[in-house]
Amino acid sequence: MPFSTEEIIRLLTGTAIACEKIDDDLLRVTPPAFRVDLEREADLVEEIARLHGYDAIPTRLPLAALSYPNQDPARERRLRAAEIMVALGYHEAINYSFTSSKFADMLTLAEGDARRRVVRLRNPLSEEMDCLRAMLLPGLLENIRHNISYQTTSLKFFEIGKVFIPKSPDTQPDEKMLLSGVLTGNCSAGAPPLYFPERAVDIFDARGAVEFLLEEMGIAGDAEAIRVIHPVDDGIETFVEPESALLFFAGDAVLGKAGMVKAPVLRAFGIKQDVAFFTLDFDTLCTLPAQKAQFTPLPIYPAVVRDIALVVAEDVAAGEMMATLRKSGEKLIESVVLFDVFRGDSLPPGTKSVALSITYRSASKTLTEKNIEKTHDKIVRLLADTFNGSLRAA
Repeated sequence: MPFSTEEIIRLLTGTAIACEKIDDDLLRVTPPAFRVDLEREADLVEEIARLHGYDAIPTRLPLAALSYPNQDPARERRLRAAEIMVALGYHEAINYSFTSSKFADMLTLAEGDARRRVVRLRNPLSEEMDCLRAMLLPGLLENIRHNISYQTTSLKFFEIGKVFIPKSPDTQPDEKMLLSGVLTGNCSAGAPPLYFPERAVDIFDARGAVEFLLEEMGIAGDAEAIRVIHPVDDGIETFVEPESALLFFAGDAVLGKAGMVKAPVLRAFGIKQDVAFFTLDFDTLCTLPAQKAQFTPLPIYPAVVRDIALVVAEDVAAGEMMATLRKSGEKLIESVVLFDVFRGDSLPPGTKSVALSITYRSASKTLTEKNIEKTHDKIVRLLADTFNGSLRAA
């Protein structure tokens, strides 16, 4: 609130406070001897406010600039990934970054494996924590062993954490963020047995978890963005059963690995049941473009489902057949589902029967039998010509 020099002099002199005007912005003030409370400039400011009347001074709220800081995209993806894994029934593990150098031998890592080069601690807490971890898997296997010892045999764990890669003795190690998961026991533990019968976990459960994670994060929307292959020789971990090993590729870069851990390795960790694992390079995953969710109106016209049972060579992958249909450009195809793979004496040697369920639907009209037959026949011919197959006889 502004006050003129004359008004200030009038208020102060009215209470026996002497005022001498030096210039327009300066007053020499001499309080009387009995006003021992007036010691500094702030006391005089308060005195002016009191004499003028506190109720006559206008009030206003203080101005404060409020800003919402930009969130770290990698942190948001970590939180989102953790939510998805928990929704899949996994429990999040948070293990120490300190680990044991013995784990490299227990995992039978090759002598030239870079993960054998660890950052050793000069003053470790114990012999079991003598270095910084280069993998998340050993800690998760220890979590499984610990829980099995308490009679909990069906387990799903995941961890998102850093591993440390040494460079030189005088420099800090590189830090890399990984997402790893392990699962063992009954894959449907806790679910109603009527709908989910008991079954031991296998590599397909690990693969399904990775694919679901990528799909929910909007990364696997493009079928070409993420590729899953079964390595023949190169890329197989020494601690993984070769027939179950999988590699996940993002373009030409290896995004992650999955497989069933070998029984001798599990015995070294004190585990006597099958364990599947997967691990993803989370730093690379965070650099992949994510597709935004788009709203699609609910369908108003009925769908028609037709099945195809095609006899093909044994080496033909059902996933390739499904991908061919999705890329065929047929607008009436809504979804393609694999529901059966049959092998038996009734089929020629070296062949199998792959049964696909195809859902047809139009967004603008109710389909007629003629519409469906025309499209379905075209689909059958496409699959037969592409994969050198034939319709299976009833």
